[in-house]
Amino acid sequence: MTMTLPEIERALGQLRLSGVRDTLETRVLQAQGSQQPFLETFALILQDELDRRQSRLIERRYKLSGLEEKLTLAEFDWAFNPKVPR
Repeated sequence: MTMTLPEIERALGQLRLSGVRDTLETRVLQAQGSQQPFLETFALILQDELDRRQSRLIERRYKLSGLEEKLTLAEFDWAFNPKVPR
């Protein structure tokens, strides 16, 4: 049984694989254009999902933290407390 792209996207939504759903069409076109092996394409699709979940987790934790600004370690003001080791 072959599924159409809209059917696949619906199934991905039901499986809660939004990272895959959002990048699937791009990955399919990319694979067709470069004739990538299936496993390489599949690995990229899985990585898209993992990246999406990690980003959402970080965003959720940031919102729960109640912090006013979002800084990376590179942007952190280390001079504020010189006793803290970098």
